[in-house]
Order: sequence, then C-alpha cells, then structure tokens
Amino acid sequence: MKKILAIPQAIMLLGVTKVVHLVTAESLKNTLKLPPGLGHFWERARTVAAMQASIAKHLCLNPDSSYLMGLFHDAAVPILATEYPNYYLTLRAMHSASQEICTAEYAQFNVCHSALSSLMARSWYMPKPLVEAIQYHHKHDIFALGLPKPVLNILTVHLICDFLYDSYSGEVDLHYPLIEGQVREYLNLSDDEHYQIVVDLALDRITTDV
Repeated sequence: MKKILAIPQAIMLLGVTKVVHLVTAESLKNTLKLPPGLGHFWERARTVAAMQASIAKHLCLNPDSSYLMGLFHDAAVPILATEYPNYYLTLRAMHSASQEICTAEYAQFNVCHSALSSLMARSWYMPKPLVEAIQYHHKHDIFALGLPKPVLNILTVHLICDFLYDSYSGEVDLHYPLIEGQVREYLNLSDDEHYQIVVDLALDRITTDV
C-alpha cells in the first residue's frame, strides 16, 4: 500500500505543476542524448526555465509556458551537435555576431536550431503559442512580425532571461540589447526600479538549486 501511495504523496508535497515540470525535463533529457562538449546543456536549460517561470509569475503571465520555453527553445541543439561536430562552438560564436543566428545557421549548416526545436515542441504536443515562440526566439524584429500577444509574452520573458544567463556566464549576446527598450516597454518595465526587481528574481534562480 505504501508503494501505491508514494506517487500521489509526492505530487501533494511538490505540487502538480512542479511534478509536471520535473517529468517533462527528465523525459526530454532522456530522449536527447548529449554529445561530448554539451555536458552542461540540460543544467542551463533547467536554470533558464526556472528564471523564466519566476519572472512570468511576478508579471502575472503564464509561468508554465515560460518554463517550457526554457526547456524546449534549444532542444534541437544536441541533435545538430551530434550531426555536426563543430556545431555548438559555432553556434555560441554566432551569439556575438551582428547577423541573425538563423541566417548564419542556414548559410553554414542548411538548418536552423530554432525552427527544428519548434518542430520538436509541436511533436510533443506543446501549445501553439509556445511552438511559435520557439520558432522566432532568435529573430531581431519580433515586434514587427505581428505575433499574437501570448507568443510575445513568452518571447519577451525568454529574451530577458537568456541574456541574463549569458551575461552571468561571461558570454556575449548582441541580440537582446538591440531590442531591450522594446521588451521593457512591452512588459511595462520601463521603470528602472521595477526592472531591477525582475532582473534580481531571474539572477536568484541562477544561484539556486533548481
């Protein structure tokens, strides 16, 4: 009887949403095996996911969609890194280039990880706004694409967290600073004090065991 009650008791203690997040993260991790050089990949994904959920909750947006965005936005990277041994290092270098990452990826590898990650999320029956957000998360002109509000909600929170994580890790990302003002205006974060609260919420998750 104790064994039968173990799973329901765990759900009650952790909460349904937390359990779903943990199961999704573990399932995705087990599905996509990492090639050499990507040992930190899932730790980064889970941390960014937690950062995004914290900010979304603070802003009264959908924390579940934001968490799943963190998990799935780069889900195709392990596949491409297996196919192309120099892929991951090249991708990280593209973050510090002015050209859109997808444009550079198509030119060099004839594929874009955001498009492939979006297809993967669709195959996992993720919500349509999340699938679209993944597809466009490296576009420089997201506010000119006519994207629906649920998609922009996910994208803008993601852009903040992705930039903060890269900055904390000492990596350069030229994309977010180009549209930071638009992102802050969209999320009603033009006030520096409020924006700093959001930044601190995100950074706290980097140093917290998630």
